[in-house]
Amino acid sequence: AASAASVVGAERTDSSVSRVFTEWMHASTPSTASPRAMSLRESNATTIQGALADVWDEVCRAVASPAGSPSLRVLLLPSVAALTTADAVAALRSHLLLCRPCCALFGRRVLVQCVHQEAEELPTRAP
Repeated sequence: AASAASVVGAERTDSSVSRVFTEWMHASTPSTASPRAMSLRESNATTIQGALADVWDEVCRAVASPAGSPSLRVLLLPSVAALTTADAVAALRSHLLLCRPCCALFGRRVLVQCVHQEAEELPTRAP
């Protein structure tokens, strides 16, 4: 089974950032579909190094998650100044994709999707 990790630390799911993201996820779910179960973490990282550490921690959590765990894992990175533009988030995604060959050894497929509010490919504007 594949896990999906979206990149958008310490768990703080009661913050306004997490709440806004959750509301956006529900609003962008088609009316005929049920909301998808997900694991949502909001990073405390403020640097790109901290963001990368939290991304890899989330990947490890996805790989180690037991059967029946939510297949969608979301990591929010609201305090990383270096990731404020869609181009910066795209660069982070490109960096992560360079790691594919060694990640094949994880024994589990992990899909990464990076979402930024300026991304034009989204059906609804991300928070």
